[in-house]
Amino acid sequence: MLKNTQPYRRREFHTFWKYFVCLATIAGVGSVFSFVTLRSPDETIEAPSFTRNVTPAGLRTAVGRVYPYSVIPGGVHTPEELPLRLAADPVAAAHYRGFQAENVRFFRASASQLYYVSYRIKDNIYWTKKQLTVPAGELLYTDGKEVCRARCGNRLSVVLRRPFTPLEPVEPVFDEPTAVPPPELTAELTGPTFRPFDFPAVSAPRIPPAVVVVTPTPLTNRVSACCEFGTNMPRHRFSSLPLATPEPSYSLFSFLAVAALGAKLLWDRRRVRAVSSARAASDVQTPRP
Repeated sequence: MLKNTQPYRRREFHTFWKYFVCLATIAGVGSVFSFVTLRSPDETIEAPSFTRNVTPAGLRTAVGRVYPYSVIPGGVHTPEELPLRLAADPVAAAHYRGFQAENVRFFRASASQLYYVSYRIKDNIYWTKKQLTVPAGELLYTDGKEVCRARCGNRLSVVLRRPFTPLEPVEPVFDEPTAVPPPELTAELTGPTFRPFDFPAVSAPRIPPAVVVVTPTPLTNRVSACCEFGTNMPRHRFSSLPLATPEPSYSLFSFLAVAALGAKLLWDRRRVRAVSSARAASDVQTPRP
């Protein structure tokens, strides 16, 4: 007599899928947890930083136009630049004491005019004994009371001021720019004090160690070195560096584990179905007593 095996197969099918869904859920949760907690620190995604060095816009235009005896080497070219330069230079800040830097306004000289001009020798500020000519069209700036030259930061006055020195340079020297550019300013202003013609040296960037160290030998004959094998050839020494071993992928392991368990469950299901079919066939062939 043929037995009804449909309920058994249905229960078997439902049990199989329950196990499979549970294992897949556990594997998925484990993969996400391992990816989040076991990732290396180098793979951490950092938020973009919006903090950057701020360079005054007008400072780049003054490259190659540094005038001798400048109170502010490189000059001032924007209203925002003057407070930065004074904050970085105590000598210039002392000379600008009483000057309203927050009220700076730039303008062009409408006509040539004579002024007494301040100038700087190292850390000392002097005034000229004679008036110098400021040509028409030169860029100047003022706080409403005092006037300064934008190209060098030297202050101007219509009356004689002190101190002055007998070593005062002649007028043409003030108008001969040098080819030394001023250093760039940043928002932090942690650099050294500005000095005329004595700018801080720029340190070279740190260079990582080379992977291949080549020690060439002097070649006495370039033709023989190229044509003769093993003669005057440079020796190469390769440094042994540890190779980076890739870390195992926990997501791949979880996927393989789920695939293996699923294959085993499918195999067991097919084996049970085969056994059930064999039993049913034997029951049909067995005669009823």
